[in-house]
This record gives sequence, C-alpha cells and structure tokens, in this order.
Amino acid sequence: MIMDNIPEKGAGGALTDVVKIEYLKPENAEFISRNGFISLKVLKPAADQAADQAEDQTADQAEDQTADQATDQAAGPAAETGPEEYDRVFLHRCFPNELTEEYISVLDRDNNEIGVIRNITDFPEDAQELLRKELVRKYHVTPIKAIRSVNEKYGYSYWKVKDGAGDREFTVRDTYRSITKISEDRISVTDVDGNRFEIPSLKALDPGSRKKIDMFL
Repeated sequence: MIMDNIPEKGAGGALTDVVKIEYLKPENAEFISRNGFISLKVLKPAADQAADQAEDQTADQAEDQTADQATDQAAGPAAETGPEEYDRVFLHRCFPNELTEEYISVLDRDNNEIGVIRNITDFPEDAQELLRKELVRKYHVTPIKAIRSVNEKYGYSYWKVKDGAGDREFTVRDTYRSITKISEDRISVTDVDGNRFEIPSLKALDPGSRKKIDMFL
C-alpha cells in the first residue's frame, strides 16, 4: 500500500498533522462487488512487504544484515507484488456529518483498518457508485416530520413519529445519550436497534412536536 505524507485538509485542519494516513487510491486499490458485498484488492509495494518480513525475523537474523544493506533496501524501487485480497470490507465515515464522501475508513472483517479513501471521486465511476451505495445502506437515516408522542419508562423512551412513509414507532435506550445535536437546528436519534432518525430542522416542526423534543435538548 502506498503511503501519502502530503497534508490533506479536512475538518479541523490537516489530518496528517495528527496521524499518518495510509490512503487507498485507484493506483493501489480495486473495489469489487461480490455477492452483494464489497471486496477489495490491494497492491502492496515490495518495500512494505520487506518491512513486514523484517518484523518477523528473530534478533539473531536481524544482526546478520548490515546497516548498509538495510539502507539500500529501503532506498530501492517499490516494485509491486501480487494483490492482497479481502473478500469483504466495511466502510466507515471518519466525519459522518461534515464530510460524507471524504476520509472513508476501510475495515476488514475483524474491524482492522486497511486504509482510508481520501475522496470517493478519486475512483472510477463504477467504483464510486459501488462505494456510495454501501454508504447509503450503512448510514440510512429516516427523517422525522412530526412527533406524535414520547413516553419514558425504566430508562427507555417509546416514540411515535411521522416520517416520509407514514407513522412509525421505535424505542430508544438512555434517551439523552441517544440524541445527538448535529447543529443548532438539526438533531439525530438512534434507537435500540441502531437505526438512525433525524430531525432536519427543529424550527420546521409544529409546536406540539417541538415541545415533545425540547425536554431532551
């Protein structure tokens, strides 16, 4: 995988001022649709492969290598080897509210980060479509147009709301912690099953709905 050390601007400044980011790009990564999921092939430079092998060597083996040899290997060309394949990967927005298509973390089945997509638009159109569909699936948010009632009992609150499709009911655990204020006029609510709901504008709510949500803000 290719390391990019050029500072990139994101929310709050340059991310690479804080951490060293390993970027996935069209030159070193290929996203593939397989059985309804996303798979990934990553080309790994030989220099990185040699570094991984060196970590597995014993202390005695490492002593056999001279400092000059190590320097020459590090300075040598990073020839590409065969691809490293992941049968399924998962996408995670580093800044879900501010940057919906930038700084997308790509994780393997064990939740280990493989790398970061700097911007989805860096990839070909077919890959962009694949990535966007996965993000829409994961970060699906149901807009709340009105709040019929909110009843609390034993640490849970039971909501009856109106969304774009009609009336809906859901349950929220630890209500105050499950409500996130995205901006002064926009909030999100996460239910016990991890489903996300959003009030796009508090000001646009009718007075009755606003009164019911105000007690939690």
